[in-house]
Amino acid sequence: MSWKAILIGIAIVIVGLIGVRVLADATLTTHVEQDPNSRMAVIVHGSISDEAEYELPVGIESLVRFCQLEVGRNIGTEPIEVLDDDRFRFVLQPALDDADQKQFRGCIGDIVIDHLQASVRSMELVEG
Repeated sequence: MSWKAILIGIAIVIVGLIGVRVLADATLTTHVEQDPNSRMAVIVHGSISDEAEYELPVGIESLVRFCQLEVGRNIGTEPIEVLDDDRFRFVLQPALDDADQKQFRGCIGDIVIDHLQASVRSMELVEG
């Protein structure tokens, strides 16, 4: 085997390792520290089927409480506000960074609770 082939092999391995590192850096989730006093209002839409043995507000409350644990936030002691028949509002503190917003949206939309479907409609920072 020639020195030229060995050097080309080493160069390919080095380029491959650098490529893997660049790809990992580009795809890793990074969190941005949030002000502990920041707040984010979230509106969730939900629906239940006729077979559900619970009321929609109870199902939404359970789902939101579980998903808040996924992102390490607190909705405090304020009850979840019922905006109308199928929309609910609550406030998370501290506010969510971009990565946690994606995770929370995914949690609300992906968790399977019999006869319940839900999705996040909006997330906005709250002043004061």
